[in-house]
Amino acid sequence: MSEDILNKEEALNRRRERMRKRQSAQLHKRIVLLIGFMCLVLGMLIATSFWVLDSYTTPLELPDSISVQQLTVSDQENLRASDFVQGLENTGISVTFGADYDAQQLGEQTFTLVFTRGHEVCTRTAKLYRFHIETFLRVPLGQENTVTARSFVPDETIEAQLGTSLQEGAGGAFTLMLFCNGKNYEVECIVEENIPPTGTGKELTVEADTCPDPKDFVENLQDNSSVTVTYKTPQEFIRMGKNKVQLLLVDYFGNTTELEATANVVPAADGPRFTGLEPVYLELGAAISYKAGVKATDPQDGELTFTVDAGDFDSKVEGKYTVAYSATDSDGHRITVLRTVIVESHLAQLVREKAQQVLNSIIKPDMSRDQQIRKIFEYVKWNTYYVGNSDKSSLEAGAYEGFTKGSGDCYTYYAMVRVLLDMLEIPNVECRRVGSTSNHWWNLVQFADGKYYHVDASPHAVTWIEHFKMTESTVTTYTQNPDVMAYRPNYYVYDHTLPQYQGIEIAQ
Repeated sequence: MSEDILNKEEALNRRRERMRKRQSAQLHKRIVLLIGFMCLVLGMLIATSFWVLDSYTTPLELPDSISVQQLTVSDQENLRASDFVQGLENTGISVTFGADYDAQQLGEQTFTLVFTRGHEVCTRTAKLYRFHIETFLRVPLGQENTVTARSFVPDETIEAQLGTSLQEGAGGAFTLMLFCNGKNYEVECIVEENIPPTGTGKELTVEADTCPDPKDFVENLQDNSSVTVTYKTPQEFIRMGKNKVQLLLVDYFGNTTELEATANVVPAADGPRFTGLEPVYLELGAAISYKAGVKATDPQDGELTFTVDAGDFDSKVEGKYTVAYSATDSDGHRITVLRTVIVESHLAQLVREKAQQVLNSIIKPDMSRDQQIRKIFEYVKWNTYYVGNSDKSSLEAGAYEGFTKGSGDCYTYYAMVRVLLDMLEIPNVECRRVGSTSNHWWNLVQFADGKYYHVDASPHAVTWIEHFKMTESTVTTYTQNPDVMAYRPNYYVYDHTLPQYQGIEIAQ
């Protein structure tokens, strides 16, 4: 066979293969078109059948027992179509709203109700009047008498009245009963005020490492609205003894009051505790062993290790220092106890020893604070001889002279009274005459009622009062007496602006 014949045969086979592929592709295309057409026809048949079924309805004749009523309701009510129809029971007929019903529209509207039973259908026209009720109202204090039923139901075509009225002059949140359109509604009125809440902080005993509700520290809490009580700063009640607690009182309107209370923190029954932390009196410059004689124990763990925080303690500087002792048991209960360390001169130690001897002889355990002050006043007054001069180089020097020599001047009397009061931890401050040709010292002392009274144990040339527990008016009257003015001008005049008199209540 020649080469030309082979080439022609090969070309003919390629043409046949292309024609076969073209015919196959056309066949596939026809099949796809046929399937699509069949799906289209099937969908049309299904849609037609639903349309035929859906359109197969007959008019519904409503029984005479069924009637459509017009309603007047508030916008607080959600309505159903059946609410407009009476007599539907046991008829097998259901009712729905037509598309023209607006569930939010106020005022009058006319809409369609659709009744159905199987393939039976009919429609009726219904009417609705919807009015608005203002369920929440806010008015300023002083305008509470302007709140009426019309404040809550502004639609004047609707009759309404309040079952209760607001209390005049009282702010707060009030729930009122509103009678309207034959129904009762609860509405709320807020009478806004700017009066902060009031209360009294009290002392509360707190177990260590617990945190009571801050409201437990407050008594006599008063406000016209609800009050929230919180701690002003986060609290950890682990420091034994009496601790000041700062509280915040916030009422419904945001009016705020700060209050101070006292937490008397005591060891928990199953928590750690310290022994041997009595006050330390240290002579100036002496060394101190913080842990000597001190123990921390726990009922379950026995003896515990503890830490000491001496803060800014300096034995070379006289003063009263606080040292913190802390311990934690195996349950995680914590406790901190403050110990007082007093650094004093040798003279101060001698004065303290003398003062303690006096207190041991005149003070009994069952005495009140006022009785203790009276005993100190009487002891100094009747056991010291006035000589017109004294050592005024320091408080300790003046007091020591009085305790050891039994004589001195007004400064001696003042110094002795002050040292004895300080030993009993009874608050007192110095008073010193101003604007006169001679000096005079006496004491201001806090009595059991919390107020400070004037106490002057020194003798007086002109007197018709005891000079014990004197008020401001008493010392003023005495000072202004002509006989006293002739003897000593400005007798009880002192500088009220000095820092020691600020923040204390002096009996008037």
